[in-house]
Amino acid sequence: MKIFWTEPALDELLDIYQFLLDNAGISIAKSIIDDILNTDQIEAFPESGTIEANLKKTGKEYRYILRGHKRYKIIYRIEGNIIYITDVFDCRKDPSSMKA
Repeated sequence: MKIFWTEPALDELLDIYQFLLDNAGISIAKSIIDDILNTDQIEAFPESGTIEANLKKTGKEYRYILRGHKRYKIIYRIEGNIIYITDVFDCRKDPSSMKA
C-alpha cells in the first residue's frame, strides 16, 4: 500500500512544527514531527487504526493512530491500495473542530 499525505494534513503538520519550534525548541519539534511522519504501522497494518467516531457522519471510514507522544491523531482512510492521511489532529483540541 502507498501512503499519500493530503495538503490539509501537510498544512496541519507545518503548523504543529512551527508551534513546537516556537514553544519547545528545535530538538523537541524535530523529534515529534519525525514520530508523526513514521507511517510504518499504517503501511504494514492499515486496518490497525481505531475507527474515528467523530468522522462517521462523513459516510466514509476514517481511522487513526496516535503519534507524537500520543498527543496527535494521524487520521487516514483507505481507498484501494492507497492510504490517504487526511489530518493530523492535536488531541488536546475540541474533537468537534476535526476537519472532514
